[in-house]
Amino acid sequence: MVLKLTLVFLSLIQAPFIQGANISALWDYDFSGSPVCTTAGAVGCLDHFEIGTLQGGAFTLLQSVPMLMGANGPLVGISTNFNFPNPPVGPVTFSVIAVGRDLSGVRVVSDPTKTTVTFTFGPPNFTVLSPTNFKIQVR
Repeated sequence: MVLKLTLVFLSLIQAPFIQGANISALWDYDFSGSPVCTTAGAVGCLDHFEIGTLQGGAFTLLQSVPMLMGANGPLVGISTNFNFPNPPVGPVTFSVIAVGRDLSGVRVVSDPTKTTVTFTFGPPNFTVLSPTNFKIQVR
């Protein structure tokens, strides 16, 4: 099984981080020679994608994305949207991996270091406005 994955685009909409960051991820995948699993427990096939963060070589799952049934050959524009709660201020490396099962049914994944995007989160976009029309009356 050949796992070929290209992460094309990751966009983040930064609102005040009370609700977290809304993330849209977009990637391409070449399904040539890699069949999609059609039943639970099938072997020798691709099962799903996973989006996560990558820190110190460790992949932390954020979102699982089902495989597109019947996908064959190169496919452009696979996407998902999700919320990233409490993002830290500073750089975060995101990765997308393909997950399959080998002929023995053992989980196999693509290399998470091959498809990454690093985004640097700034402080929350929150502005405190100054009061207006302030008056004091002394008698």
